[in-house]
Amino acid sequence: MNGVIDTLEMYVPDIVSAKLDFDKMLSKAQIIEKVLKLETVLGGMVLHNECNGRRLEMLYSPSMKRIWDEKGIAGSKVRYIQRDVKGNIIEDMCREGVLMSGGTFFVSCDRCVSVSFGSGSEAYDITTIEILEQ
Repeated sequence: MNGVIDTLEMYVPDIVSAKLDFDKMLSKAQIIEKVLKLETVLGGMVLHNECNGRRLEMLYSPSMKRIWDEKGIAGSKVRYIQRDVKGNIIEDMCREGVLMSGGTFFVSCDRCVSVSFGSGSEAYDITTIEILEQ
C-alpha cells in the first residue's frame, strides 16, 4: 500500500490512509458496501482500497469528494492527465473528453468514472481525470 500512497500523493495532496479490521471474512461486494458507508464518516471519497477479507485499507481524500460531488455530472468536459514517474504532466499525452455518467464506481481497487474521447467510453481512475470549468 505504501507505493500506492506515494503515487496518489503526487495527484492528490490531501490523501489520508485508514485501516479497519473485521471479525469475519467479507466478500468484495460487502467490502464495497462498507467503503461507501464509511465515506460519510470519513468525510472524503475513497480513491483506493485493498482488503484481504478481514483487513480493509483505504486511501481517501476530502478535496476529491468536494470536487466530484459538485462538478462530476454527466456531460461535463474533462481532461485526462498523463504523468511521468516523477509526477510531471506529459502535455502531449493529455486529452479532453466528456464524462459519460455522473456516478463513480470501483474497478478492482480504484475509484473510476466513465469518459468518452470520441469513440465510445472507457473507465478511468478519477485521480487521472480533471473536471474542466464549465
